[in-house]
Amino acid sequence: MNLDEYNALNSSLKQKSNLAVAKTHKIDNSGKITYVTILVGGLDKENPKNYMDLVVSEFVGNRMYNEYVDANLDNPWLRIIVEDINDLLD
Repeated sequence: MNLDEYNALNSSLKQKSNLAVAKTHKIDNSGKITYVTILVGGLDKENPKNYMDLVVSEFVGNRMYNEYVDANLDNPWLRIIVEDINDLLD
């Protein structure tokens, strides 16, 4: 996917899932591209963790990714998704 495709997916997901934030950033490390997406939502849900689990699953589909959540789990409505993280590390 390219950045335009990510932004289209973010826009669709933001409307459909009532997310407060759905933003993808492109990081170019000497021609190796990594995408970092920030998702925030479920603030009005009884169980924001389960809600965001479903949103992340819908967002990533069958693509490989790394997911980062708040270390203390006191912010379950924030998810950071990194795709192609190995390209950042080379």
